[in-house]
Amino acid sequence: MNRIEKLRSEMKKSGLAALLLTQPMSIAYLTGVKVAPGERFFALYVDERNAKLFVNVLFSVTECADAEIQSYKDGDDPLKAAAEAFPENSACGVDGLMPAKLLLRLQALRSDLKFTDGGALTALVRMYKDKDEQAKM
Repeated sequence: MNRIEKLRSEMKKSGLAALLLTQPMSIAYLTGVKVAPGERFFALYVDERNAKLFVNVLFSVTECADAEIQSYKDGDDPLKAAAEAFPENSACGVDGLMPAKLLLRLQALRSDLKFTDGGALTALVRMYKDKDEQAKM
């Protein structure tokens, strides 16, 4: 089971239909993609079937084994694209450190959704190491 599948399992237990993560360290842990985005939008969207990595073309990310890359250019609206991915009328998580300007806009774009702090799920997945992860430590 890969790390995103582990996250999906925890999401299901918590009743979350989707999760949007914006913390680069969590995204790197789950996908292996390391980016220092500065103020540019960088996020991992996960639901029961999809995983999408939103990343600016300036970072030259072209491959991600466990998520579909959703590239965007400066001037595009990647948060709107991420908002459209969420299932209608559902409980969704965001990481607890998501900038308020992103969360407030996400709430305005998708007033049908109930957002909660899903960051603890990422921490839970990171906490438990399988034998391969233990061997790398």
